[in-house]
Amino acid sequence: MIITHKLTMDLGRFEKTPLIDAVQDDRYSRNVELTLLERGSAWTVPAEARVVIAYRKADNVGGQYDTLPDGTTAWSAAENVLTLALAPQVLTAAGMVSLSVQLVLDEQTISTFRLLIHVHRNVAAGLYRSEDYVNLQQWCLPIFEQKVSTSGWTPGMYLGTDDQGNVVTRPGSDVVPAVTAADDGKFLRVSGGVWIAERLPYAEEEEY
Repeated sequence: MIITHKLTMDLGRFEKTPLIDAVQDDRYSRNVELTLLERGSAWTVPAEARVVIAYRKADNVGGQYDTLPDGTTAWSAAENVLTLALAPQVLTAAGMVSLSVQLVLDEQTISTFRLLIHVHRNVAAGLYRSEDYVNLQQWCLPIFEQKVSTSGWTPGMYLGTDDQGNVVTRPGSDVVPAVTAADDGKFLRVSGGVWIAERLPYAEEEEY
């Protein structure tokens, strides 16, 4: 039960801002299929490119995403055709939505011209609140993996930074002190520049 809005956009020259129609509070039911050109010729989406969809609604609420709330990837590409799934929050406010797409490959970024979505008011609307939606799982994970490995670390260690700002591993005792059942009722406080677990002193016959 998906309506696909098919558009053609030339990345080499601005022609006319595309406009599509949708209905307020439509969810998981509208896709945009962009056929991409470069001055009239097909522009193939690089196989390793990542895609970020950005939008701004009429109520000035917006966001960026590459993943839908249900965890599925919000886009797909085949040669010069880029298909985008409209996240539910894109359509929660009646009025005009501006939407554009960034394609990122290593240090290179190219953006589409904006397209407009006329979100027509739904007389049954009101179930879904208009909120920002940001979900960049597909974009952020490769960046994290390039900087810090996600496996192979010593168990029980924590990531931190040293005095030079380098990422290092630290034992848990560097974060919080080790405690046992004998420390029940104690509080964490800083003493001598380190975190320690200790019992607060008495005050007016009451122990804290």
